[in-house]
Amino acid sequence: MPRNGGVDATRRLEEEVLALRRERLAAPDDAARHAALAARLALAGDRDGAVHHYRRSLGIEPRQPRVWWALGLALDGDFADDERAALSRLLAETPPHDPGRIETLFALGDAHHRRGDHAAAFACWTAGNRLRRREGAYDRAAHEATVAAITSAPPRRFTPPPRDAGGPGTLLVVGMPRSGSTLLERLLTRHPDVASAGECEHLPRLVHDPAAAGIDDGAALFPRLPGRLRASSQRALAAAYQGELVARAGAGWRWVIDKLPYNVFYLEAAFAFVDDLRVVHLERDAADTVLGCYRRLFPEGQEFSYDLDDLLHFYRLYRRVAEHWRRHLGDRVLHVAYEDLVRAPERTLARVLDHLELPGGAAGLLAREDTGPLSDTLSLYQVQGPVDDRHVGRWRPYARWLAPVVRALGD
Repeated sequence: MPRNGGVDATRRLEEEVLALRRERLAAPDDAARHAALAARLALAGDRDGAVHHYRRSLGIEPRQPRVWWALGLALDGDFADDERAALSRLLAETPPHDPGRIETLFALGDAHHRRGDHAAAFACWTAGNRLRRREGAYDRAAHEATVAAITSAPPRRFTPPPRDAGGPGTLLVVGMPRSGSTLLERLLTRHPDVASAGECEHLPRLVHDPAAAGIDDGAALFPRLPGRLRASSQRALAAAYQGELVARAGAGWRWVIDKLPYNVFYLEAAFAFVDDLRVVHLERDAADTVLGCYRRLFPEGQEFSYDLDDLLHFYRLYRRVAEHWRRHLGDRVLHVAYEDLVRAPERTLARVLDHLELPGGAAGLLAREDTGPLSDTLSLYQVQGPVDDRHVGRWRPYARWLAPVVRALGD
């Protein structure tokens, strides 16, 4: 497992699991305690333990849409026959506007996908997405304006303040969601000099609200930096951001990973504030990316992902920004194809290690065991198995429903 938070995080997770086991023993018929224990076991890399306790929780109280959804992620949709029947009953019994229908529909969609019933799977995902979209709409005009500003001119160049002596460098792994960032994180954190801060939202937060770092000069930092920056503002933002990374990942590493995909929109600021910065941009086949987002219920945000037209709109703007960085940042950003990572992992991982100037071979990382807690993302279970290309081309059984999107992406 990746080192997320270092030794301290591993110890905390072990203590949490132990405490939850004790609580379960004290109240063996408490469904909520079984579900809580399952979630922590999942982060510890114990998929079987997580599945066991999610099932125990549902055996006590079957009307738990969120637990069904979590179990579906752990099983990759491979529910038993009686579990699929229970999911169908739960959906039939849930009122039309009950939020619980959303989790149930996504779980049932995954169950149909696993059985090869692609029409039923897509219908469930679409119904779940429609319900989820009612909770918050994607603002196309606002995002268009943001991207237009980002790409209106080359990024301004500033010399960032030097990092603290002995402090880690920062690796941003950016791109679209569902493009392989958790897999790359898992592989890189097998290296003894690398740890991860997970998906840290601190850089966007500081850029949008500089006052959080004690900066009150009134200058807007997003979507474009001003023509001049106070050295004191740079130092304050750098200290606040890198302090957060160290707080999450622990000290003593050569590199700390921040794998928030949306940092792709914040690279101008990142290079202005963060010394010893490296960026890896993960790219994935467009149709696979769109389906990967559409078929997943994200815990929060991601409003663009609950409608195919919105997804297409967001994806095109993301590509516009990515090409802008490709033109103007050159080899400061390493562009890596997801397909290369899973089909030629040793060669591709070697490119990333070279980008980080890290010693040691990629083959050793691929063979090494994981240590530490996993990142709490939707790819939590997918990255626990061997590296393979089974998720490449997943959109093809859904070509009938994705055809308009695929044609538009081809344009």
